[in-house]
Amino acid sequence: MNDSDDKAFDIIFKLSRNYPDGRIPLDMLYRTMVRCDIVKSQYWFGQLLRRLVLKDKISVDNFKVSVVDKDAGKTNSEYNRKAWAN
Repeated sequence: MNDSDDKAFDIIFKLSRNYPDGRIPLDMLYRTMVRCDIVKSQYWFGQLLRRLVLKDKISVDNFKVSVVDKDAGKTNSEYNRKAWAN
């Protein structure tokens, strides 16, 4: 991955910890990426998400983004549900 992809993934990973289900709304993620100078437009935001999905780093469904756990082959939603429950 290139540097902007690495930075974007770090931001997505950290943001996902702030949501009980581990899924970040796309509009919130877009605003964050623009503020952090990762992307400049919606087109580049879409291209960034596409690259991360193709590399099995994230998943996108129902306008929400979540991190894919490579070991389990699923998203980190279950981890966050347990963390918020305690």
